[in-house]
Amino acid sequence: MKEKPFISVIIYLYNNENETIYFLKSIDSILHEHFENYEIILVNDFSTDKTLEKARETIKDVRGDVSIINLTRRHYVEIAMMAGEDKSIGDYIFEMDSPIIDYPLELIFDTYKKAISGYDIVAAVPNVSVELVSKLFYFLVNKFSYFELDLTQASFRIISRRALNSILNITEKIRYRKGIHSYIGFSKTKIWYDKINNKSAIIKKNIYDKIMSGLDIIISFTNLAHLIPLYLSIILFLFSLFMGIYALY
Repeated sequence: MKEKPFISVIIYLYNNENETIYFLKSIDSILHEHFENYEIILVNDFSTDKTLEKARETIKDVRGDVSIINLTRRHYVEIAMMAGEDKSIGDYIFEMDSPIIDYPLELIFDTYKKAISGYDIVAAVPNVSVELVSKLFYFLVNKFSYFELDLTQASFRIISRRALNSILNITEKIRYRKGIHSYIGFSKTKIWYDKINNKSAIIKKNIYDKIMSGLDIIISFTNLAHLIPLYLSIILFLFSLFMGIYALY
């Protein structure tokens, strides 16, 4: 028997012409197998290849409702996914930051079952080691933040409607979802899985994007923005005091 709750699946697309067709057919197959009603929302983040054309061609064969949000300039994954979430109407919402599949498709239904057992946010996390740079970044954020971020990086996650409504009502300018998920305080957990291929469903950013997004996150979700001016003021005051004493001497 198929599940009754309405399911929304939001997929972020950026220059994924080689993965879009297979992903849409695969996701439609697993959703049609387990759920009576579902929708698929594609967020095309100003792709410069044939991602949009292949998506439009493929959705003709998709059995669920499909919407395409075609952004007219690059917004990157966090803001782009929020645009899809704002349009979604599901009781449970899947956030998929990439159309690359490195997990067994049945994991999608497993995360749903975990969510309905009493969790508002369930993340699917691959059994891979975290890069050293990421570890240092999370250490810095957790050291100076008023909440603790998980070190793990999720391939996708499912969110309940009540949790998403709280997220959409937050006016935080920097839409860093992992930080917002910790901020809203709803119950969350993760499911670990072994990858089925050498691909990665986790978006890889270039150095510039990592630095810029990292600075935004540190400023918005830690106390460093307040502590740095304070420490600089103290240092300058002590320096001025020392120079005054030296001048008098």
